[in-house]
Amino acid sequence: MNERIQELMNGLEPAEAQRQGNLLVIPLRHRAPAGPAYIGLRQALAAKTLQIVEKGDGGSVPELVVVNNGKTGVLILDGEEVCGAKQNRVLNTTIMVKPGESILVPVSCVEAGRWQSVSRCFDDSDQILSASARSGKCERVTENLRHYGRYDGDQDAVWRDVGLLLEDAGVNSPTSAMSDAFLQRSEHLDIYRKAFPLLEGQAGLIVVSNGRVASLDVLSRPEVYADLHGKLVRSHSIEALSGWRRATSAPNDETDPARLVSAFLDDARQGKEEVFPSRGAGQDHRLRGVDTAGSALVVDEAAVHLALFPRSHSRGEPKRPEPWNELIIDDRGEGYRFD
Repeated sequence: MNERIQELMNGLEPAEAQRQGNLLVIPLRHRAPAGPAYIGLRQALAAKTLQIVEKGDGGSVPELVVVNNGKTGVLILDGEEVCGAKQNRVLNTTIMVKPGESILVPVSCVEAGRWQSVSRCFDDSDQILSASARSGKCERVTENLRHYGRYDGDQDAVWRDVGLLLEDAGVNSPTSAMSDAFLQRSEHLDIYRKAFPLLEGQAGLIVVSNGRVASLDVLSRPEVYADLHGKLVRSHSIEALSGWRRATSAPNDETDPARLVSAFLDDARQGKEEVFPSRGAGQDHRLRGVDTAGSALVVDEAAVHLALFPRSHSRGEPKRPEPWNELIIDDRGEGYRFD
């Protein structure tokens, strides 16, 4: 395993676990180097130094244009949602956009019933793809990278996951928008927000759902993680609330979180690693253990984001992605100029 990813894993310091219903959250601090300077999506959009737009006048479902006019790198997390333009999208992998850079980023649609422009630029929706959907998409992207060299999350599978979330949350969305599940259940999600507060110096979290580790996310910079904490908590809370992640067994108060976490990380450490060029800065490391799967973005000799999930053992070889030109809708206008 890459030395910087190991350094981040080995430096993790779990804090006291927090519990609400079937969810248990273990806040994480770490001793690893902070690495390069960067800010998050929300801060960059608020400062108006980052622009996210459709590709050309016609738009392309699986790609968006991201322009960083600021003086600091911008980190956009795997699964983070941007809303507006012709339809809401989520990132297919974590991307670091360098200062002054214009790049195409791989995305999936999470609003199947709209292809109509409501704004020129995208905004931050304050949501991340629901936890189970994000986990599945991560594995599919890895398989598509391995077989076809593409950051493809299987659009049909993402739409199915969003549809299941809306159904189980009891939410009616005219455009089948994932964000409607979060918006319409916001009062109930507030209960989880209060149960899982951000700690000083926190740089990540491990979520245990029904006695099983459901995810790990950690960033190199605590100040950037602080803006993502609420999104990550809601990603799991919406499923706990709706019952999508149905329990196979009741939560056990005797479960030892430290033991669960140690086994989860050990499996990832001993697994396989593949490295792919990132669409932005650095390299995208894909990790696969016996029971874990995930990714890490390494930039300038630092692991800036690590995400791990329980591995699905039922997933077969990925469906071959469609050619890009078949996914471009009405792209008759001039292409976007990368100034």
